[in-house]
Amino acid sequence: MTYTATHRLTICALLVVSLVSIEFAVANTTAFGQHPLPLSIAILFDCTVLTTAIFYSLVARPLRLPISRTVLFALAAVRLALFILPVTPPSLTVIWPVLLAFLEGTVVLISVLRFRQIRQTYITLRVTHDAQQALHGAFSAVFGEKVAHIILSEGQVIYHALFNWRASISVPTGAIPVTTHRESGQLALLIGLMGIGLIETTALHFLLAAWWPTVAWWATAVSLYGCLLVLAIISTTLKRPSYRTQTALYLRLDMRWQAVILLDNIASVTPIFNKPDKHPHLLNAALITAPNVLIILHEPIRVTGIYGLSRTVTQLSLFADGGMNSLLFL
Repeated sequence: MTYTATHRLTICALLVVSLVSIEFAVANTTAFGQHPLPLSIAILFDCTVLTTAIFYSLVARPLRLPISRTVLFALAAVRLALFILPVTPPSLTVIWPVLLAFLEGTVVLISVLRFRQIRQTYITLRVTHDAQQALHGAFSAVFGEKVAHIILSEGQVIYHALFNWRASISVPTGAIPVTTHRESGQLALLIGLMGIGLIETTALHFLLAAWWPTVAWWATAVSLYGCLLVLAIISTTLKRPSYRTQTALYLRLDMRWQAVILLDNIASVTPIFNKPDKHPHLLNAALITAPNVLIILHEPIRVTGIYGLSRTVTQLSLFADGGMNSLLFL
């Protein structure tokens, strides 16, 4: 018998609903109150691993859906499991490490199994794209656009924060760099911000550890990741500045925003002294300091950011060393 997509989705939905209903009933029994920890782990496993396996075997694999659909289904299953489970301290202590290990392990396993496809796609795209674009395209072919953004953003944060300091400044031959840190004091402010963050993280850790040790460690981990992000911003500010050629302005505003603006699309470049008023099509890309340049475009462009963020804008404000003279051939 040949099953259509509708048949497969219906069977999958019935199996998942039946399994979740059983787990919901178990979570509300007297036995759960007597043994919350082992039953919480069992419910988590059934609602995440088993339901994801059902979806993959009945729907995703036969219908050749992108891997990103399975990952999104797994995330939805995790959220459903947390809804079913009563909020009790013993279960919460185990839930988050298990869930993170499950999600990270899923991504790593898929990457290993599909390594040949990722590598071949990267080699093909590298002929006509830079390394970052080719890598994004390779992961998108396996995980989908949104998941690829998250994976590569995390990888870039770690790489630029820890391993990119000895690299030379990345600007194409013949292009003119457009820097943002020499006259703005941006780097000093970021370093000061990171120092304050480390002090506050240490104080907060010891404060929380007295009452909620697990929460203290998670809060510390989040704060340390924030420090890595600041380090990555400092590194990319120094090593990957914006640049201009005879035909375009390539904006690379540290880890946050990237865009390519054709010079013919620029209507005007105006010096400013304060942050401009908010506007639906305006992006203020200055970091920690007031912008000194406002770029107005003839046609809207798409500005892409970390973790898949994007904006369609007709105006950009930013700080550029040398002001408007550094952005255009005047």
